[in-house]
Amino acid sequence: MFEIEQASNVRKEWSFFIDKVLHEKPAIIKRRRDSIAVFSLEHLKTLISGVKFQVELKQEKDETWTAILKDIELAVNANTKQKTLDLLAKDLMDYANEYMDEFEVYYRSRNRKNHFPYIVKVLLQKDQKAVLDLLDA
Repeated sequence: MFEIEQASNVRKEWSFFIDKVLHEKPAIIKRRRDSIAVFSLEHLKTLISGVKFQVELKQEKDETWTAILKDIELAVNANTKQKTLDLLAKDLMDYANEYMDEFEVYYRSRNRKNHFPYIVKVLLQKDQKAVLDLLDA
């Protein structure tokens, strides 16, 4: 079971609390009726390590390429396979940023709530090349 820390105690011992989370284990902070989980970036990366980006890639009759990101239902089309994947990575980054900019809307939407782990994984990448490397095409 997670340790539940009261917000007032965490506030008093902030540095100690952060060190404990970073070097020992995640924790939960409770303030009145609300609770939040606190964990290191390393822990977060472990949580989303199983998130995979499955891409359906096919060549069309007109010789263009279409890529469909299955779990997010994002689709792109371009003249070459590489351009298609590059475009998909860029669109995925744009979508991740839009999702976070409009988090209240996207997260509360039934058909987009489950996108959140994918969004987090994309946002933790350094650049478009790193996002491209996530795509399993």
